[in-house]
Amino acid sequence: SRDNKPHVTPVLYAFDGEYIFFSTSIISKKVKNLRYHNKASFWITNENKKIKIMMYGNACTYGSTTTSSIFKCLLKMPELFYIYKLMKKKYPNVLEIYRHRKLPLRWSPKPFIARTIVKFNPIAVKVISSKENSPNYHQQ
Repeated sequence: SRDNKPHVTPVLYAFDGEYIFFSTSIISKKVKNLRYHNKASFWITNENKKIKIMMYGNACTYGSTTTSSIFKCLLKMPELFYIYKLMKKKYPNVLEIYRHRKLPLRWSPKPFIARTIVKFNPIAVKVISSKENSPNYHQQ
């Protein structure tokens, strides 16, 4: 962000062994921050919160406006279909749940109209057990 303050929110994500992908609103603070620089952090915890994974890396969006999203969608269709399949495999019922709810536009599952995909490339990763207090990043 312009003020160098982190912004953390929960997201549904998929990992393909190299990149993390998630969907967010085109007007979200995450997208606004990525317009200023591509540095980002990603935090994952397991259900009992005993294992935490902290990552630092670079991120990019598949469009930060409706027009740029539609244009990038056309150019990146095979990759976006691949990401869709990853998300559908990990969260098989989520899209159906969202389709049948009346949601604000920013939360609606309307790719490239209300939402965009973020691709996160982890550079440094730290796994923390519940016994550790401070992270030490490991370069990838």
